Amino acid sequence: MQHFGLYFTPEHIQHALRDREEEPLRSAWMLLREREPARGAAAAQWYGLLYRFEQDAEAGSRAVEAIVECSECAQLESRGYFDALTKLMTYLHAFEMVRDHPDFQPARQRRWADFVREQLAVLETSDQKDTLVEAVWFEALDFIAGIVFEDAARLERGAAMYRQFITEEVRPQGFVPRAVEGGDGGGFFRQVVSVSALVLMAEAGQHIGLDLWSFNARGVSVVTGALYPIYYFYTTDKWRWDENLPVERAQAQLRKHGGYLEMVYRRTRHRDLKTLLDDLRPVYDPPGGGLTTLTHGVAEKRRGLFG
Repeated sequence: MQHFGLYFTPEHIQHALRDREEEPLRSAWMLLREREPARGAAAAQWYGLLYRFEQDAEAGSRAVEAIVECSECAQLESRGYFDALTKLMTYLHAFEMVRDHPDFQPARQRRWADFVREQLAVLETSDQKDTLVEAVWFEALDFIAGIVFEDAARLERGAAMYRQFITEEVRPQGFVPRAVEGGDGGGFFRQVVSVSALVLMAEAGQHIGLDLWSFNARGVSVVTGALYPIYYFYTTDKWRWDENLPVERAQAQLRKHGGYLEMVYRRTRHRDLKTLLDDLRPVYDPPGGGLTTLTHGVAEKRRGLFG
């Protein structure tokens, strides 16, 4: 396996450099260079992006230290189950970006890998893994760990779950009944984060030669579910799953958890999705791929007078 960026390859960086003066890449580059990194997992990932895209060795060292520091922290599950899943997903992304850094000696990598495996075992047997969102995010996390650790059994389990989810859970209209139903005000969130986890699996799988993007059942694919929420970004009047869903809440959810949208647009060039992305960019979603406008943004080159 090529271990480089989990969701992106050297070719993605070449495109980002080539089109760095074009939007939306220009705004993403500015954000990468000007934003002050947060702490913990988000900082590890941000420094990892600087290491890969700017070839910043010092940033790479900081990413390594942030990752190693995590291995000494308390049980991630004490943070809350979903938060633990998303934090560990973000750390795994950072790990992939800096595993070739000279500061990340094999012994340090092994200790951290052992820590992650311990965390996965705890999360897998937790009695908190009892909702659709938590279940699908755990499977996505386990699949990503399969890539990081070259664990064929994890990859096979994850791919099987992915195909089963598309086959049994996603309706031809795009909604996931077990996500959107309940009438508790959380249906939109559950739809967004569920399909986000699937898209992350598809994109990461693509770069190890596992084509999940193309899988479909009854004409339904991950793209079907991924596009469903975008039609409620500007108005939620026709959202029938939660009564009086505020449009501000729907927009906030896509702004926070919409990293996957850049991946979908890069693959589909869907016109309606571009309209929404114009209002979201630059997209930054740490567990959902990070600064995905930088890693997956498609340059909208200006056309001349004659096209």
